[in-house]
Amino acid sequence: MDERKLAKKLNGHSRGALDQAVGRYTPYVSAVILRTLSGRACREDVEELCADVFVALWTHADTLDP
Repeated sequence: MDERKLAKKLNGHSRGALDQAVGRYTPYVSAVILRTLSGRACREDVEELCADVFVALWTHADTLDP
């Protein structure tokens, strides 16, 4: 599924779309977090911050502009 379709499904609060977004973007989000924190975060911190990102995505999914 391309990003536009994924965003549209997230707009509709599709749990499957959220699962797909988490699977697709977790490595990227984790890398951004690690780089932002200059490697000073432990694995648990990165996982928690990454989860916060996806909670925010889900919370604001209806505002995504596909």
